[in-house]
Amino acid sequence: MMSFRPAGRSLVAADAFFTSRRVQLISLAARHALPGVYASREFVEGGGLMSYGTSITDMYRQVGFPPTLLALSHVLELAREQ
Repeated sequence: MMSFRPAGRSLVAADAFFTSRRVQLISLAARHALPGVYASREFVEGGGLMSYGTSITDMYRQVGFPPTLLALSHVLELAREQ
C-alpha cells in the first residue's frame, strides 16, 4: 500500500518551461512554505530561496550580446509578467 508524504522542499531544474513560469513556481512554493533551490539567479531575484546557477542576463553580457537588446529583453519580460 502506498502512503503519501508531503514534500519538504523543491528543486527546479534549468528548463525553458520552468523559467517561463518562475513567478508561479515561486509563489506556489511560498504559499506552501517549501524552501526551493532553483537553476538560475532570476528565480532568487523573484523571491526564491537560493540558486545553484548563474544569471542568464550576465551570461549574455559576457559573450558580447548587445546591451540594447539586453535592455529590450528585460522590458519585454516585465511586460509579459504583468
